[in-house]
Formats: sequence, structure tokens, C-alpha cells
Amino acid sequence: MVNRLILLRQKLIINKLSIRPHSWDEILSMLENYAEYEREDISISQRQFQRQIKDIRELWSISIKYNRTKNQYYIDDTSQESMRYREALDIFTLMDLSGQQSQHIIFEKRKPLGTENIPAILKAIKNDQTIHFCYKKFYESYEEQRSVKPLFVKESNNRWYIVGYDLEKQDLRVFGIDRVQHLTIGKKYKTNLDLADTFQLFEHCFGIILPAKNDQVEEIVLSYKGFQGQYIKTMPLHHTQEIVKENDDEVRIKIHIYVTQDFIMEILSAGASVSVISPSTLRDRITMEYKKALTNEIFKT
Repeated sequence: MVNRLILLRQKLIINKLSIRPHSWDEILSMLENYAEYEREDISISQRQFQRQIKDIRELWSISIKYNRTKNQYYIDDTSQESMRYREALDIFTLMDLSGQQSQHIIFEKRKPLGTENIPAILKAIKNDQTIHFCYKKFYESYEEQRSVKPLFVKESNNRWYIVGYDLEKQDLRVFGIDRVQHLTIGKKYKTNLDLADTFQLFEHCFGIILPAKNDQVEEIVLSYKGFQGQYIKTMPLHHTQEIVKENDDEVRIKIHIYVTQDFIMEILSAGASVSVISPSTLRDRITMEYKKALTNEIFKT
């Protein structure tokens, strides 16, 4: 019960400060009003509030600062990463509270994502240690023992991945955490990989497939029709997305990414709702994929 109330209090504080800065009196009034209306004892002292600020920063990487001139508290970071942490808190709170209203909430039914391994992976990253685990690729029937120096974890399309240096391959590799089994933490290990360069590499990746060494970032222009165009405006394909044309017939966007197989699959999934304007090499590749699908044995009668 105590943990649930702490979580609820943190969510209310973050939501309040996400709107605009507030004084301590305004924050306390909000908590007291909620406590009275919902009959939940979540009010705290100003000293306890300082502890909550520290806990929020440690748990959710959301930094709450105090402006002495205006006598107000405010959230210091409005980056996309910070917004994702707030989203995670909203979902986590919803799951924690869902026991009393489960008949009103439908969660997607899917297999476990392997997220129970993330704390150990992050501990190894923090301490410069290796990790060792059994790993099975989707297209292989056997498991392999892998030894990796993890660099960071990455989310893509509702899955989590380890990005790290494979000690046997002596190269950068990506592993789906949902396929990791029997993970253990090993010894300290230093690599010559520049973490900033690795982050930069993923800046222009669509998902988690790494580009070939000679691949270059390309400017992609896509045209979406009707409803799909409105959807792509609210759920951008990539953080570099720009709208270059918009009318009743289409929404045309421009992005700068590596053309990898996961991006090809994304375009194909939109079917006739999307057209590749440029480059011509991508348009030809999509055309070839559709032709291959039409000649697939499964369609022959």
C-alpha cells in the first residue's frame, strides 16, 4: 500500500509540474485536495517533498529544480527522453492501480519482453563489466553462448535490445533482450569503442539493424494518403521527420536515415497508403519486394 501511494504521489507531482511551474503551497494544496477527494493519504511535508524530488530523479530521470526568484518548482528537462520517462511512469502507475479497475483496462496480450534482465545489464554497464548469456536467433534452431561488453540498452517497436561489443566477433552487435537466457555478470572489461560514435550511429537508424560499414545516411521523401498521413504526423517515423507538403490528398515527409531492412518492412506495412518519392533506388527496391511477394509460392494456385 505504501509503495502504491508513493508512486501515485510522484505521478501527481510530475503531472502538476509538467503543465507549468508551481510553488510549494500550490503543490501541497493539490496533494491535500486529492487526498480529501479520493481518501488517499498522500500529503507530505516540504522536507519530505525534497526527498520525493531526489527519488523522482533517481527512479525516473526527471529533474525537478527550484527557482528561488519566483519561489517555484519546475521540471528542468523537456527533451524527448524525459517525455518517454513520464510516459513510462504513467503506464507503470496505471498497471499498479489496475487491480481495482481491471475490468476497464485491456492490456495487449503478448509474451514477456525479458525486461527482468535490464537491471543486471544496466549494473554491468555502470561498472564496466561483461555479461554472458545464452542467445537464440529467430532464424536459428540452436542457442549460442555469447560474451558481450554492454554499452547501452535500446527500445524499438515495443522490444528492448542490448547494444554491445561482442568479445568473440570483436565488433558491435545488437541482441534482443527477450531472447537472452541465463544471464550472468562477468569481469571488468574496457573497449576502444567510442560511446558517442555508437550513439551517433543509431541517431540515423530506423530501428535496431545496424547499417553496413559503407552505407551512408540518405534523404528519404515519402508521400502518405488520407488517414495514414494524419497518423504519421502524430506518430513520426523518425526524429528527423519534417513535413514538406500537406493538403487534402497527401502528407509528404522527409527523413534522414540509413536504409535498412527494418525500414523497408515499415514502408511495405503501409501498403498502397505510401509512395516513395525519392530516392529512386529505394523506390526500385520497394517495387522489387512487391514483385517478389506476387511471385511467392504461397500465392500460386
